[in-house]
Amino acid sequence: SDISKIKCKVIWTLHDMWPFCGAEHYTDDLRYIEGYTNKNRPKNETGFDLNKFVWNKKIKHYKKIDKIICTSKWMLDCAKKSYLFKNKSISQIPLLLDHDLWKPYEREFARNFFNLKTKNKIILYGADNFLKNKRKGFEIFKESIDQVHKTFDEKFEVALFGTNEIDNSLIQKQFKNIKITNFGKVSDDSTLRLIYSCSDLVVIPSLTEAFGLVALEAIHCGIPCVVFEDTGLTSIIDHHKNGYISKYNSTDDLKNGIIWCLKNLNNKDKIFNDAINKFDNDQILKKYLTFI
Repeated sequence: SDISKIKCKVIWTLHDMWPFCGAEHYTDDLRYIEGYTNKNRPKNETGFDLNKFVWNKKIKHYKKIDKIICTSKWMLDCAKKSYLFKNKSISQIPLLLDHDLWKPYEREFARNFFNLKTKNKIILYGADNFLKNKRKGFEIFKESIDQVHKTFDEKFEVALFGTNEIDNSLIQKQFKNIKITNFGKVSDDSTLRLIYSCSDLVVIPSLTEAFGLVALEAIHCGIPCVVFEDTGLTSIIDHHKNGYISKYNSTDDLKNGIIWCLKNLNNKDKIFNDAINKFDNDQILKKYLTFI
């Protein structure tokens, strides 16, 4: 209701699906497109329909919203289909990064910083609360890594960040015969930059993702990424250029992407320079000013 009290133009940048859904931040059903009715409520939901209640409040209080900014094509497509925003003015404009901060460290320097005494390839996976958040695809990642271990002809290790909820010995048990480094919860950008730089590949198997800041940060550190199609990550990753776009929810193709990137994408400078050109801050700011 506070939105309706704002006494100037409202321009909203979307970071998840919540603005045009009920109370959900992400959803697989079509209620955000069709409208929240009693007939299309998921059968597994009972009791008070909170999503319908919140959605009706949004209809009432969204009248002053003037324009919508989406950070990826996936989010743009969702917003254009949504009941609440389909008649709004909508534009796709990516997020910005500080190019003075986000750039590659030399790999050996980054590994020495963490005392990683290894010449092996390092495959990185990181997401906030990934053990409980199934949307982030950790189980798919584990299965794919197991397949890579069986078929890849080079030695590799796995690095993780994003959770402190279980100790390293319990994490190690989830990967058979593969060395694991757990960086835990990371709260500062400088440490993240070092983590990306000591890696050879970042795997981001999110099943639903509005944009994907991890991918944007990784390519600015010169590190390729493997992602799924039909997510916002495909607005960042270009197939066979700065990563690999796998078939949606396919463990086997995720494995293929990991192996392909490890064998073919090792030019950090090219990936970094392409990222600077694709996500040029001056051009992004111009898009904001023109749209506003």
